[in-house]
Amino acid sequence: HMLLDRPKEKTDRCFSYGYDDQDKAINIHFENNDTNNKGPLSDEQLEIRKAELRSLFVEIRNTFPQAKHVRGSSWLYNIPNYRRLFPPAYTDGMGTPHNLTPTMSLWGQFFNREGGMRSDRVQEFLDKAGKAETEDELLDSFPLRERSAGCDIQEFYSFYGIA
Repeated sequence: HMLLDRPKEKTDRCFSYGYDDQDKAINIHFENNDTNNKGPLSDEQLEIRKAELRSLFVEIRNTFPQAKHVRGSSWLYNIPNYRRLFPPAYTDGMGTPHNLTPTMSLWGQFFNREGGMRSDRVQEFLDKAGKAETEDELLDSFPLRERSAGCDIQEFYSFYGIA
């Protein structure tokens, strides 16, 4: 079972990926590396993010032609401006993982793009978590639940016009 994550080179690209050889799956990762103040998911940045993803999938097609699936898991799938970057088939059947994953895919919602705390979300979480008596209630304390998406990789190649 081989997981290959691309090296974390210094980049202004917001998307990266890993490859799971056993599942023949690409795992999408997002990190705000945008250098302007408009916001990486703003309307002004839409075409830039789509161009990044198209470039990423050209690289994937050349590097991992055996890849069959694309998947991702993040609280960002709750945000329409994030979902619009992907083929509809990718986010249509989103699920909600049932675990407290200690990763930025869940906890990142508490930070703004400057790295500061989003006090409104933190307070909402603390208020609900303080009353939670079960793991399910604790999971329901998160303002934006982690969502998982996935589909066949051909949907991405078609969506981004990659022959």
